[in-house]
Amino acid sequence: MSKSEDSCPTCGYQERDLYSRKLEVEGEADRRIHRAKMLQKLFRILRISQLMR
Repeated sequence: MSKSEDSCPTCGYQERDLYSRKLEVEGEADRRIHRAKMLQKLFRILRISQLMR
């Protein structure tokens, strides 16, 4: 084992965890954006149907 491996045994894991966390966050952001767009469409439809009456 080299000296750097002794001081940081989790370096390899840490990088992978950060990457998976990044993907998780991006996925969550995509879902929220999608949801916001759906709500926007829904409210637009409701407003139009309200005006039609």
